[in-house]
Amino acid sequence: MKDQAKLVEGLNEAFGKDSLYLSRDFSLDQLANKLDIEYSKAEELIRQLYGHSFGELLDMYRVDFAKKQIEQGVLENVSLGKLASKSGFDSQPTFASVFQKETGVLPTEYRNTKLREE
Repeated sequence: MKDQAKLVEGLNEAFGKDSLYLSRDFSLDQLANKLDIEYSKAEELIRQLYGHSFGELLDMYRVDFAKKQIEQGVLENVSLGKLASKSGFDSQPTFASVFQKETGVLPTEYRNTKLREE
């Protein structure tokens, strides 16, 4: 079995510099393959390190990416649907639902709040 530190490093790469979470097709199977470990071990590692399931972690990273994009004014030039896709979501309704679940507001409300703060 791989050294725990190497697994953590690989996990941080996948969710950090590699930004694999932005791919709509990114799955726990792909992550396990990247880390060269079994699916169940990858699932367990994520729960131990983050206290969340893979899907929850994926949503958190994708919403965080979208929030940063909104804060940078991307919605002035890109539709909400394009931002959803760019953030790794399959559809705008899914994006809006997950965004609201994570932040408490819809993406457009988040943008409007940020605009008022400026």
